[in-house]
Amino acid sequence: MSYLDWILLVLIFPLVVLLWWRLQHRPMFLLPLALVAILLCLTQLFLEGFRWFLLPVDSISVLTLVFVSLLTFLLPRFRLPVPTGPYTVGTMTRYWVDTTREHRELMVQFWYPMQSSASAPLACYMQHAEVLGNAFGVPGFFFRHLNHLPTQARCQTPLASDQPTYPILLFSHGLGGVRTQNTFQCQELASHGYIVVAMDHTHYAAGVVFPDGRVSPFSLTHLGMTPEMMKQVNRDPTIFAAYMRAIEQALPVVAGDQRFALDQLAQLHDDDPEHLFTGRLDLDHIGAFGHSQGGATAWHLCSIDPRCKAALNLDGPALGSIQQDGSSRPIFFLGSTNKVSFPDPQVQALAQDMVTGTLDRTFAASTGDTYRMELTQSGHFNFSDAPLILPRTFGRVPTMLGAVGVRGLFVINAYTLAFFEHYLKDHPSPLLQDASPAYPEIRWT
Repeated sequence: MSYLDWILLVLIFPLVVLLWWRLQHRPMFLLPLALVAILLCLTQLFLEGFRWFLLPVDSISVLTLVFVSLLTFLLPRFRLPVPTGPYTVGTMTRYWVDTTREHRELMVQFWYPMQSSASAPLACYMQHAEVLGNAFGVPGFFFRHLNHLPTQARCQTPLASDQPTYPILLFSHGLGGVRTQNTFQCQELASHGYIVVAMDHTHYAAGVVFPDGRVSPFSLTHLGMTPEMMKQVNRDPTIFAAYMRAIEQALPVVAGDQRFALDQLAQLHDDDPEHLFTGRLDLDHIGAFGHSQGGATAWHLCSIDPRCKAALNLDGPALGSIQQDGSSRPIFFLGSTNKVSFPDPQVQALAQDMVTGTLDRTFAASTGDTYRMELTQSGHFNFSDAPLILPRTFGRVPTMLGAVGVRGLFVINAYTLAFFEHYLKDHPSPLLQDASPAYPEIRWT
């Protein structure tokens, strides 16, 4: 064996170890390392020619390196956008139980402006990222690295003391989502002086892990949608209609979670057992926002609960009574331009009504301030952290991730902040008055 053979043999074991490490932590140095090793293989072949008895060794080396390289490309390690506000961001989680609704258990996460002098470790993106495998139909270990990916928020730090109270924003994920899926947005808002409260809606989240280790998976079976039906929902108009009825049935449950959160926040304001939020919550200035069905939840909450003063819907439909009654509170819809098309014309018609028909009816009936805009070259998942997390190849499916890419996150943050600054802090923004040359990606509708 030549010296090149020995180099390749020595590389195999550490590369297999690094491959496993990469699946959890995804260090970026693996790509150049893999390229160097592949060049060694090619150099040996060029200088010494092909030798059949070394084929197994060289094949394992090359295949391992190619696999590592592909994973590095498909699942890039990412950094969340750095918050632009004057505050550093703190975060913490709590476990709540609503005993008035059949002992409904909820995991809740806070992002908030923290005391800048506080010192604490950075929080990781998720605690149990494996549950995302349920949402995307892939093995959970593909997302395990998110358990180690640092955010810009620090754990369990004191609330900033320069303001007596801070306004509150409730975030709601869509079906199969998770409470951390819009961390780019939650951190940005917290850095500008908001307390953001997000929860996993049990049964409707990708998966919820409770403090004792129990896992509640995503399921619509209790609403009549079996896993077999979910696979046919885009092809069969009868099943699609059943799916629409199911998400309407889910609406009062997830909106009930948000109303319960408001009750809990009022109690924390009076007496927080952990002494973080006592007397520090501005309960007169509360807003809501959400993605997909979570956007519909935010609108519905503000239409039925006077404690909610303004709501932002990120690429979701309008559900519930708001379609007939409209909204007397300010509502904002920011949606995608790359819409899904369905092969069955009846399903397409139903989906069209769910996407645009419900919005048309809501805006026509509303008496409060309304805003309706689109983020050009965007798909449904551009309104979450997905442009950072999902494989780059998903960008080739424009209805999922459009060409606007990561740039869209900055645009979404700018308009989200403008909306809530206007209606919760009385700071009007020109972004809500007319098209802005700074954000040509926004199209007013």
